[in-house]
Amino acid sequence: MVRTKKRMLLGMLLGLMVAGLASSWAAEEDSGKKARQFTGTVQEVTSGSIEVAKKKESQTFSLTEATRYRDADGKTIERADLKVESKVTVRYREADNGSLNAISIQLK
Repeated sequence: MVRTKKRMLLGMLLGLMVAGLASSWAAEEDSGKKARQFTGTVQEVTSGSIEVAKKKESQTFSLTEATRYRDADGKTIERADLKVESKVTVRYREADNGSLNAISIQLK
C-alpha cells in the first residue's frame, strides 16, 4: 500500500513537471513571431535589461518575469548569476513596439 502511494505521488509529480515544461514552451511560442538568438558577451545587466555584444554589434534585451535563466548545463539559475564579461546566448522575440524581449538566457 505504501509503495502504491509512493508511485502515485511520483507519477503526479512527474505529470506536474511535464505540464510545467509544456506550458513554458507554449508561452514561448504563443506570440506568432519567430524566436531568434544572439550570442555574445554581457556588457551590462540591470533589473530590467541586459546588454550583450559581439564584435561590432551590441543588442539590449528587455528582461521580464517570464525570462528564464540557465547555466551552461541547462540548470535554472537566477538573474543575479549573470555577470559582466560572461558569454551568453539570448533567445528573444521582437515586440510590436520594436523592443527585444528575452525569452531565455543561457550561460556558455
